[in-house]
Amino acid sequence: MSQRSDLLRDLADPTMGDDITNSEVADFCKLMAKAIRDEEHLLIVNAFEVVTWETSSSKVKLVVMYLRDEICRGNSIPEVFRSLPDLFDDFFCNKIEEGVGAEALATTFDRLAKYLE
Repeated sequence: MSQRSDLLRDLADPTMGDDITNSEVADFCKLMAKAIRDEEHLLIVNAFEVVTWETSSSKVKLVVMYLRDEICRGNSIPEVFRSLPDLFDDFFCNKIEEGVGAEALATTFDRLAKYLE
């Protein structure tokens, strides 16, 4: 079974709590923007680790660890977000792709957080 399949199974597990809300995705975006902005030299995978430590949602932790692991496997940042269309719609993924291309991910995550709130 793939890591994505495992993640989707775990996210569907009712013992893990409710589905991830837009508010939780907005919080994730805020944490990512802060991690990227606070440590300019920080690798994106390290930013995901910071978010894993700082979020209280077990489901968000699972998603963030999945994103980090997939990037470590060599997948692009936009590609990894696009692999979870139930959480990250086309608008979100397009903005991430634009942010990567413009080397402005912190600003992109800030804007996405505001959009989701």
